[in-house]
Amino acid sequence: MSGVRVERLTKAYGPTKALEDVTLTFPEGGFFGLLGPSGSGKTTLLRAIAGFVTPDQGRIFIGDQPVERTAVEDRNIGMVFQSYALFPNMTVAENVAFGLEVRRIPGPERAKRVAEVLELVQLGPLGNRRPQDLSGGQRQRVAMARAIVTRPRVLLLDEPLSALDRALRVDMQIELKRIQREVGITTIFVTHDQEEALTLSDQIGILKDGRLVRHGPPRASMTTRKTPSPHISWATRMS
Repeated sequence: MSGVRVERLTKAYGPTKALEDVTLTFPEGGFFGLLGPSGSGKTTLLRAIAGFVTPDQGRIFIGDQPVERTAVEDRNIGMVFQSYALFPNMTVAENVAFGLEVRRIPGPERAKRVAEVLELVQLGPLGNRRPQDLSGGQRQRVAMARAIVTRPRVLLLDEPLSALDRALRVDMQIELKRIQREVGITTIFVTHDQEEALTLSDQIGILKDGRLVRHGPPRASMTTRKTPSPHISWATRMS
């Protein structure tokens, strides 16, 4: 387990700066929310930490190790995508085991770790099912299990609850927090939902137009000189 630090991170796509001079520390073992409207830079920041985006300038550290030029597969990061990206032709257990197979973990150890993590996400009896036979919440848990079974240093979550209906999202927020606390892994969570960020995060960073405009504990980071109505749009609230 390791903390993450980015220093003066900048990334441009033509004339558009997706990230501009972003410096931020994600504490070891914490649950850090990245919050902002579409196009604010939060997903670009997450993908830069993962290694899918190469910054134009700046540094990225996992622990004390600079990784901005390190390949994705060498960063030892777990990631849950918005779509879950499960393999439909594999069972739940096979999906979870996939990363261990790539790392050539021996069969007995692989089976042991898959069984342990399926129990952690409360899917122990469902190992032989296929993703299409599961509910949305169960598929989300499979994606979480697959991300953490490799024992990554950092877990990255890219709006993993956005495809769920409102009631299920609330239930899965509780589950996400429980799993993160039990594993104790440094977690960075991208969302555009203010309530979700407040519920899950130990700290929040708010981005707008590629810049970090506020960060800190949830309530403090959301405080402005005038408290906005929860119904005001992001575009209005952050202007």
